[in-house]
Amino acid sequence: MQTWVEPQEQLKVTMPPKKKVAGRSNLHSGRKKGTWPLLGPKESDIQAQDGIEVSLQHERFLTVLEHLPIYIYLRNMDHDIIFANQLFRNYFGDPSGKKCFEVLVGGSKPCRVCRPSKVLTEKRQQQWEWTEPHIERTFHVFCYKLKDFDGQILILEVGIDITGQKTAERQQAHLVSAIDQASEALILANAEGTIIYANPAFENITGRSADEIIHSSLTSFVEESLDPLRVPGFEKAFNDGLAWRSEISKSRPDGHRYDIEISVIPVCDHHVSGTINNFVVIIRDITEEKKLKWHLDQKKKLEALGTLARSIAHDFNNILAPIIINSELVLSNLAEGSSERSSVALVLKAAIRGRELVDQILAFARPSDRQTRHFRLVPLIEKILTELRSTLPDNIDLLTSFNVGDDDFEGNPVQIEQIISNLCQNSIKAMKAAGGSLEVSLSTRIHEKSPHKHLPDSITGDFFLLSVKDSGTGINPEHLELIFEPFYTTREKGKGYGLGLAIVHTIVTGLGGMITINNNPGSGCEFLVYLPRSPVSQAGPKDEAELSQPRTESIRILIVDDDKQARDILQIILEQQDHTVVSVDGAVQALSLILKPSEHFDLVITDYLMPELNGLELAKRIKDSGLTVPIILSSGLQQKDFQRLGLSLADVLFVGKPYSESELHTLIQTVLSRH
Repeated sequence: MQTWVEPQEQLKVTMPPKKKVAGRSNLHSGRKKGTWPLLGPKESDIQAQDGIEVSLQHERFLTVLEHLPIYIYLRNMDHDIIFANQLFRNYFGDPSGKKCFEVLVGGSKPCRVCRPSKVLTEKRQQQWEWTEPHIERTFHVFCYKLKDFDGQILILEVGIDITGQKTAERQQAHLVSAIDQASEALILANAEGTIIYANPAFENITGRSADEIIHSSLTSFVEESLDPLRVPGFEKAFNDGLAWRSEISKSRPDGHRYDIEISVIPVCDHHVSGTINNFVVIIRDITEEKKLKWHLDQKKKLEALGTLARSIAHDFNNILAPIIINSELVLSNLAEGSSERSSVALVLKAAIRGRELVDQILAFARPSDRQTRHFRLVPLIEKILTELRSTLPDNIDLLTSFNVGDDDFEGNPVQIEQIISNLCQNSIKAMKAAGGSLEVSLSTRIHEKSPHKHLPDSITGDFFLLSVKDSGTGINPEHLELIFEPFYTTREKGKGYGLGLAIVHTIVTGLGGMITINNNPGSGCEFLVYLPRSPVSQAGPKDEAELSQPRTESIRILIVDDDKQARDILQIILEQQDHTVVSVDGAVQALSLILKPSEHFDLVITDYLMPELNGLELAKRIKDSGLTVPIILSSGLQQKDFQRLGLSLADVLFVGKPYSESELHTLIQTVLSRH
């Protein structure tokens, strides 16, 4: 049995001197196959050197083993470690008097599966990888079967530290995994610009497989979609070994357009300055990013437009108010069919269109600002289509279908008119050249799941379904996703501003509805507008007994407005409706008049913006005095503007300027029915 010999003692092992034999100077020349010279050569193996030479060579050999950058240990069949070099001792500690399983795995008995012993059972060299958990090092281990000078079997184990290699392999695996899972497409080209790799994201972004571009030219791939004016800049950067970046619009094989940000980066050799080993191409899909940026830009435009619209709406509506009212007054006194009546009707129509233009702009800025009320949809749609029918080209037929029972709807009639007018005008322009048919229908629909893949299934309920269908040219699929975007138009400059369908979408979504499209390029298009039915409409109309009967008798009205023109026009209208009217030019004068015990008024109509006291302050003073007279507040501002200013309209009934004579009459009757 061999015992542990300290390395320094091993170095002192010497052999008895022998006679030199000429021509036998090699230490191992006479060693039999399978013997191990480490512990001292057998006499038969030493024929040409004396003991001193053998000792010196033996010493040098042990010195080499001691300082090898691998661990080495030798054990016998009883698991006793009889030799270990410096690196082994550094890793696992002093093995003196210990067995291999005690040193290497901290066990108290031989391992259940002893890998080194397999050199005996399998009669061949063994190798494996092993990670020592305590020192956190990984080794590539080799085991060999040997014999000592006495013929006893020994096992030699050699361990090469591959921790750094394994760490690098793990890092490389993580890198490969990250590249494979990256959302950006990564392309690798060699120094000549030939593509040699593309990750899975390349196919996701471009719709092309990596195999299509492997072995192809990187410059061709980039330049195929690059603006010709930018090609020289790319080629110069590529040839000079400089990084290059640009944004490119490309098409997938299915025709779908997408936008990418592409960067071409040279990978240089750190050891040889100026030498390029590879080119890395990073492709980032910025389609949604550009859409978002575009939307934000449009939102900023709309906010600026809304701010401008609100700032001029008051004054502009004040200008339109006398035009509308005076036109109505003149029309009422002109004979049917007269040329004068036609001229005044055109003035009235233009003024109303001006009011609608302001409404359309404000619909973008504050889509929820519109006042709502209950009204019947079918009569309103019929009225809109009657006016539309008179303007249709001769080659376009208008067909209607109304399949609803209760058509009561809560909303704003102007908004419904905007929806129908814009959709119909869009269809008419699509059929202007060849003609065709325009179909407008209204039905009811209980909607349990979104009819469109881009709409959430959470939009469910009981709806009115408004359909506007044409037999025109349809919509180019490339434009389909953008047709509801503000200022997006495919028409020639000056023939469209891209607001019509955007207004429709804004109104419909503001009402809690949705709009979808059945598009058939070349044969027509159908817009489906889902408008939520109000609980009132679903429950059916109220009994007549429940409806308040409006008062129609003449009343005494106080007009308060610092604008004499507006005041005089309003007075004429009210007097024509057989009301008694008193007008004053300010809130202070109105207070002094209305608080007189001898004065009595059934209604006060006041402007908002006035010197000294505004209309709301006047209303508060009147209420504080104990009077219960109803008050109508008129303003060019919108109702929600007052809420944003923190002003309550609880004591008044609000009406926005400009309003028509019929609207004013209806409003007065509504006020009187409540008092």
